[in-house]
Amino acid sequence: LQVNRERDGATGVMEVDAETWKARPLRDAQDLVLTDQPRWPVAVAPDGRAFVADGGGITETVFGPGGESSYRRRPVLLARTSFLKVSDDGRYLFAADAETDRNRLYVFDARPGAPQVGPLATLAGDDRTRVGGPFSVSPDGRVLVFRSGLVVRLDDGGATPGDP
Repeated sequence: LQVNRERDGATGVMEVDAETWKARPLRDAQDLVLTDQPRWPVAVAPDGRAFVADGGGITETVFGPGGESSYRRRPVLLARTSFLKVSDDGRYLFAADAETDRNRLYVFDARPGAPQVGPLATLAGDDRTRVGGPFSVSPDGRVLVFRSGLVVRLDDGGATPGDP
C-alpha cells in the first residue's frame, strides 16, 4: 500500500495486517521515490513487489523479512509522465508513456525471477494510433483500454491495437 503522509508529504510503503487492519511502515520513500519532482509512478504486484519508473528504467523491489530488500532493474526509457500497472494475476507489468510526440506501451514479464528483464512487447503510437496515457487492464491481463479509447489486446505474439 503506497501512502502519502499529510504531515510531511513523504511517500512510503505500508504493510497492513489483514486480521487487525493495523498498518506499519515497511519502507520509506527514499527507497522508492528517486526524486521529489516529479513523483514517479509506482505499481504493486499481488505478491507485494513494487515497480517504480524513474525515467531511466523501472526498478523492481522485493521486500524481504526484517527489512532486507532486493532490487532488479528493467532498462526502458519512459517519459517524465508515464503510467504503470501490474495485471491482477501478477503475470504482466504494463508501462505507458504520456505527453510525448510518440508514446509507447511496454509489456514486461512481471513474474518473480522472470528470465527476461526487457520488454516482451512494445507498441508505438503514430498519427492514427493514440497509445499512451492512463489506461485500465482487464482482470485477465489480456486487454488494455486507454483513455483515448484505444483498445490493445495482448496475445502470444505481443500487443496489438484493435478490438478485444
